[in-house]
Amino acid sequence: MHYTGRKLEIVTLDAARYLVTVTTSSIGTGINHDDETIVFPYLLGRMKARSLVGELMSVNAELSVLSATIFLEMIPQGEEIVRGIHDELSTAYDTEIPLQVHFHPHADNGKTIMALMATGAVYKDRVKIDSTKSKDYVYALGNPKHAEEINNLDSKELAKLYCVKELAESPSIHEIIILNGQSIIETIEYIERNEDLVMQLETADEELINKKGYGASCLLFTSTNKVRNENYDGIALHYLGRMV
Repeated sequence: MHYTGRKLEIVTLDAARYLVTVTTSSIGTGINHDDETIVFPYLLGRMKARSLVGELMSVNAELSVLSATIFLEMIPQGEEIVRGIHDELSTAYDTEIPLQVHFHPHADNGKTIMALMATGAVYKDRVKIDSTKSKDYVYALGNPKHAEEINNLDSKELAKLYCVKELAESPSIHEIIILNGQSIIETIEYIERNEDLVMQLETADEELINKKGYGASCLLFTSTNKVRNENYDGIALHYLGRMV
C-alpha cells in the first residue's frame, strides 16, 4: 500500500504483521528545498536518518535494518555522513541497529549522491496511519525549519527521533506525521481529506502553520488527551486545535 503524501510503503508480511519500507535520496552535499545543499556531511547524515527513520517509527513500526548507498568523490566525506547516521540512531535506540553501507566512487564537481532505505515491521492491530479520531487534540512538536536554518540538531526548537518513538508507543496518540517539505496547514488538510474530519484551528500563528518544515524539524500528532510541554523535555510544543 502506498500512501499519497507519505514516503512509505506498507505490504503484508504475514498474518499478523506489515512490512514497512521508507526510502529517501539527496543530490549534493546535503539537503535543502531542491535537494541541492550546503549542509555539512555529518549534519546531512543525522538529518536524513531522523527524517527517514522517524517516518518509519511514526506508524509504530520497529526498525530492523537501515541501508545507505553513497556515491561520492571523497571517502572521508562519506564516513562523516555515516557517523551522522549512526549518532542519530543512537539517540533513539539503546541497542545497535544493523546499518548496511555501500560506497561507490563518483566524481561530479564534488557532489555526493545518497540513497537511504529503512525497513521494519509493525503488527497490523498497532499500525498508526490514517487513524486520527473525531475530538482528537492536534499538536505540533518542534518548529518548522528550512534545512539551511538547522545547525544544531539538539536544539529544543527541533523534534527528536526519540520523541517519535515515545509518541508511537503511547496508546493515546493516534497519528504522527513528520513534515518533510510540507507546512503544518498542509498536513492538517491532508488529515482532513484522508479521514473525513474538520479541524477547529485554535492558533493565530500564521508564520508557524504556513512555513514548510524540512529535515524532520517538526511533526504533527493527534491525541485523545491534552499534553504538556514537560512531557517532551522542553522541546517546542504547539497546541493547534481539535478535530471534529
